Amino acid sequence: MIQLQNLISRIGLIRLGDFTLPRREEGQTLVEYALILFFIAILVIAVLIALQGKITSVFSSIVDAL
Repeated sequence: MIQLQNLISRIGLIRLGDFTLPRREEGQTLVEYALILFFIAILVIAVLIALQGKITSVFSSIVDAL
């Protein structure tokens, strides 16, 4: 039993009664940041598509002025 507890503590797990929970959350945080970045990218793409006509006219007026 002592060897099992040592093994559990070495691999970074916390023993709570019948549950074994991971102690580290780095991987979870990375996934959360990736999801946030994904949703921001989708939002930026949607805004660029919605403003496509205005952006095109601004660049056309800049080219015409040159």
